[in-house]
Amino acid sequence: MVAGAGLVTIGSSFVGDVDGWRKGFFIGLALIGGCVNVAVPPIEQVKRDRAHARVQEDRRRELVKAEKAAADMRTAMINAFGPIAYELGVMWNADKGKRDRYHSSIVKSILEAVAQITKHSDDSQVRASFYRLENGSPRSLQPVQFVGRFPGPRTVFVEDTDKGRHMFDVLYARGAQAKGYDLVENFDISPPEGWDPNGGGPYKTYIAAPVIVGKVPCGMLFVDTLKPGELTLIDATITRFFAMLTGAVLADDKKFREFGKMIPANRSGEEAVQ
Repeated sequence: MVAGAGLVTIGSSFVGDVDGWRKGFFIGLALIGGCVNVAVPPIEQVKRDRAHARVQEDRRRELVKAEKAAADMRTAMINAFGPIAYELGVMWNADKGKRDRYHSSIVKSILEAVAQITKHSDDSQVRASFYRLENGSPRSLQPVQFVGRFPGPRTVFVEDTDKGRHMFDVLYARGAQAKGYDLVENFDISPPEGWDPNGGGPYKTYIAAPVIVGKVPCGMLFVDTLKPGELTLIDATITRFFAMLTGAVLADDKKFREFGKMIPANRSGEEAVQ
């Protein structure tokens, strides 16, 4: 715009003072300046329109991506929950005295569902485990079932150790762990309080969610992978849901009902919060 106006001014200023070819030159100069003035605004508008179109296209792609992710999640939940729903139906139709035989199988199906839903790529090495609360002195959380990556978990969370204190805080939703799950996205960068940064084993991210039978904690669902950051807040919410479902299944198990009666809710006698 400024350049065009300058050309028009220069050309107009000299066109009356010269003759011959010089006059033609300055007339041409003024005409070029006029053309620049006319052409520049549309060009700038075209650039703005193109930039706006790129932003809109990026937003549209993000929306499509989000919608696809939501649809994939719904499909995964339906596929994962199908076998569990079937086994629950079989169990509830069985005689009450014969239901206990189904509980272990249903818990395994729950672990398979969690591992399936939290596996975000073909090369993911997810492992989902059920830890049972052992009412010893000191108390401990011990792995009793797992699916996914081999070998199975070997860590036992003993209450009076650094790892154990943290996990029992998660189990009873105490203090900073009152949200009902524990998500460590990158063990190398932010390990749980009191843990040795090099003591997490091969896994680099994990989710722990308490299993509550009635109002008494009886165990933990534990999901871990080898890749830092592979498990997300959505995965933690899903794991918590399946932990609650596990508690509902085990509430029908006589062993866990009797076991729960022997376990103090926690050191102060409070019950767990779901």
